[in-house]
Amino acid sequence: KGVVLAMSLLLLFTGLILLPSISLVGIILFVFSLFMAFIIALAINLFIGSITFWTTEASHLQNVASHVIRVFSGTMIPVSLFPGSLKTLTLFSPFPAMGFLPATLIQNPVWEHDIYLSFLSSVFWAATLLPLSLLIWKLGLKHHEAVGI
Repeated sequence: KGVVLAMSLLLLFTGLILLPSISLVGIILFVFSLFMAFIIALAINLFIGSITFWTTEASHLQNVASHVIRVFSGTMIPVSLFPGSLKTLTLFSPFPAMGFLPATLIQNPVWEHDIYLSFLSSVFWAATLLPLSLLIWKLGLKHHEAVGI
């Protein structure tokens, strides 16, 4: 994880240096979108981790979620290349906030319909998923029975 983090920071700073025009507002919105992405990713991982209180194996579910996030966050396939209705549906989901939104905010000084939709969607999903995941976690802790030495 440390190598991935170091390479990500290196690529981020290289991109910021090479970016032709960047404003203070763009940087602030980028940092805010990274915070929203962190909250959404935390909530999704907490939810998947909480499911293990009721199942014996959750690694397969984590793999499925990882692949879905990779495709629909725009990291594997840019969201702007999706066909009309699939693009709109994807922008309403929490996934673009983890890849598409931060990358688009740092690149585009002009806000378009997709950016507005993704930005408002990320705020909604962060405010919805985190309390829901915490609730599932608390219910799982009540359900948990530890057996062992």
